Amino acid sequence: DLRMSRGLGDVYKRQSVCLLPRKKSAIKKGAEAICVPVFFSRFLHFSFILFTLNLFYAYVPRYICLRFFINYCKRIRQVYTMKTKKLSVFFLIGLFLLMLFSPETVATGAANGLLLWYRKVLPVLFPFLLITGLIIRTESISLINHTLSPILKPFLGISENASFSVVCGFLCGFPVGAKSCSDLTDKGEISSAEGEYLLSFCNNVSPAFLTGYVAVQSLKQPEMAQICLLFPILAALCCSFLFRRWYLPRNPFAVVEEQADPRQFLPFSEALDESILSACDSITKIGGYMIVFSVLISFMAELSFQNFFWKLLLLPGVELTGGIRMLCQLDLTSELRFLLIMAHCSFGGVCALFQTKCMIRSQNWSFPRYIAEKLITAMVTSLFAFCYMKLFG
Repeated sequence: DLRMSRGLGDVYKRQSVCLLPRKKSAIKKGAEAICVPVFFSRFLHFSFILFTLNLFYAYVPRYICLRFFINYCKRIRQVYTMKTKKLSVFFLIGLFLLMLFSPETVATGAANGLLLWYRKVLPVLFPFLLITGLIIRTESISLINHTLSPILKPFLGISENASFSVVCGFLCGFPVGAKSCSDLTDKGEISSAEGEYLLSFCNNVSPAFLTGYVAVQSLKQPEMAQICLLFPILAALCCSFLFRRWYLPRNPFAVVEEQADPRQFLPFSEALDESILSACDSITKIGGYMIVFSVLISFMAELSFQNFFWKLLLLPGVELTGGIRMLCQLDLTSELRFLLIMAHCSFGGVCALFQTKCMIRSQNWSFPRYIAEKLITAMVTSLFAFCYMKLFG
């Protein structure tokens, strides 16, 4: 009847969430029904969602879910790329305005970089680039590899054709070792994996730089020349055993060596022409990078930051030669100065990283991994220097 229907409506308005229907006796008496708590209702709702997702995952093919995930990752990558492009545009515009309002700083930095390249790098590095290119393009490399492979092959886990690249990396300095690895990979003498493995420890600062510039000119201690030469080389060789686990899980280089094609060497005149062109191209790029980073150092030096990370690690780590000069001008203890210089020599500096990137542009090698490898080598070198200063300093 009408009264019972009104009472039923009032009861349903007053109650919150009811799971079970009311009995007629309770409705007639006007008693409240026992309601399900709100959290239990939410739990049921969440369970229903999980049940629906399980059914979706069980009956919908898995490649559809994977496709959704891939599209989501691509979308994130597109957003990151757009933001990176915007940041690069603003950075270039800001750099242009900075150079426009500080022409003296730009001129001083460019002149320092150009003079450093013309007086120090060009006379020393260009002959090494020329002679290494000439050896790689002639039959001389076969004799060198055949002579050195009985020692280097079992010790470093490399193929016979990679012996010359090891010698270049430890004797000729940045970035000749990287260029030799890339050239041998392009000519098919070694595999791409072996070339990347060689790059991890064969691209080092030259012995002439360590003994002449570091020990004699910077530290003013000629008796430390052998120590300055030993620690970076020893650290690179020790790290090669660590890096070998990344690149040589099952020693694939021996298979590549057996399947290598017969070598095609050029006549001496053609090899000389190609070597000169390649050396000129490489040394010009190196000079450009040195000028750019010299200008960058000039701007960074004007910032009066007193942070330890800024003064001792970041600023000297931009360019190696200028960074060592900055460390020698600071008021530091001899032990700390020696430790920092050894670490920076093993790392090479950001300028050397970009020079290396320029030399290996034709290869599909991981550049962030190479940076991590150089940082590990720098830490091992600083550890050797620290132990030496504690024991014999």
